[in-house]
Amino acid sequence: MYANARKATKRKMDPDLSDFSGPSTTAKKMITAEDLQKGLEGVCTAPQSYFARQPATGIEKSYCAYYSYLNFHGKNTDKQEFAANCRVSVEKQLGMSFDDADWLAMVNSSGLSAEPYLMNQCGLKKYEPEAGGGGKTGWTELPSGIRRFMVATSLTGHWKTYIQASGGVWWRYDSLNQGPELIGGEAHLLDKLGGEKAQFLLYR
Repeated sequence: MYANARKATKRKMDPDLSDFSGPSTTAKKMITAEDLQKGLEGVCTAPQSYFARQPATGIEKSYCAYYSYLNFHGKNTDKQEFAANCRVSVEKQLGMSFDDADWLAMVNSSGLSAEPYLMNQCGLKKYEPEAGGGGKTGWTELPSGIRRFMVATSLTGHWKTYIQASGGVWWRYDSLNQGPELIGGEAHLLDKLGGEKAQFLLYR
């Protein structure tokens, strides 16, 4: 882990809503998270128009790390070269070589292993939340200044990208969806990461 990761400065948890024109409230009704997101939906646009969608069949159903990286990077990069580089990085890390059949079987069963390549060759940094009670991890803050990152959930192992728009609003770029999805402020983002049991994130 990088030394500065655990020294992340806690930032303001929600976007500035001084101009928020969402649902009105009374003393008896608070704005819910759902109300907030619906209100923001009308005044926010996704931070980038580029969106890479992943096929749900064939070998590419196991390439979610590649498609997450495309959304993180914001432009196309050669798929075969990316996959080959991931293989070289994994073999180097493990100190062994795979034959083609074994490598393909591993990708099909576990997905394309991209973390070593993304960290060692692409320069991404790793951040893990502080451990909480019972060894569980709790998402209470993000690295200071972070604006986009990749994350793999332990629930499904599926890689996704999150990008922050103006005003501190976060969007999720999930390559299995039709397009970007509004998440909301940082508090909503941290709730999502906790709910998905995300163990770490990669960022630049």
